[in-house]
Amino acid sequence: MSTVSGKDVATNMSIWTRKVGYPIITVQEFEAENKILVRQDRFLNSRDASTEENETIYPVSLGLVTGTKASEEHDILLDSREMHVQLKDMTFFKINSIHAGFFRTLYTPQRLLKLGEAMHVGLLSVEDRIGVIADASALASSGYQNTSALLGMLANLRDEDNPFVWMQINSSLRSIRIAFKFQEESIRSGLKRFTRLLVGPQATALGWDFNGDDDISMAEYKAEMFQAAALADEPR
Repeated sequence: MSTVSGKDVATNMSIWTRKVGYPIITVQEFEAENKILVRQDRFLNSRDASTEENETIYPVSLGLVTGTKASEEHDILLDSREMHVQLKDMTFFKINSIHAGFFRTLYTPQRLLKLGEAMHVGLLSVEDRIGVIADASALASSGYQNTSALLGMLANLRDEDNPFVWMQINSSLRSIRIAFKFQEESIRSGLKRFTRLLVGPQATALGWDFNGDDDISMAEYKAEMFQAAALADEPR
């Protein structure tokens, strides 16, 4: 593979296969200079990686996508702790194209909201939409990301029409609901209201009924949406 590609595949893969874990890529923006700073650290669900646990530098292919129509891909290798990346402008960018890389990406809350808007207008593929939501959810659960930033992004997805994306959305909402289970009633009620606004229209569009001609995928999709709506006290 190294001979064919012209890249040192053996060395890079030896790190991934012999070192435990995977990284979180933190993205810091410098809008006035049209550049970003990407930094890698070992990802742990507890967010408490010690110095010894954070020694490994993973060779990470960033899979950077830019351009107003998400049409420009850049093959950038991050093989150091951090690196500056120059952009043409800051209108749109996304790390980890089609979510092929084995890492989490931590954006600023403002960028996460912009990615939600990009999903709404169809700039991101199904893989990218699922990946961004999954990353933001995992990072909120582990304390890296604000839950409010995750909810702000999800609020843009009321018109989502892909069942697999909805499964990830509902999984994220379940994680939030569990995390806030013992919070005061006003918070729990607010989460239910948010879920109703997000999920209710989709469940209603599906018809609230299972039909004999539904295939397995449609039946699973309906079950997922109806359950999410019911747990949020959505009235039929």
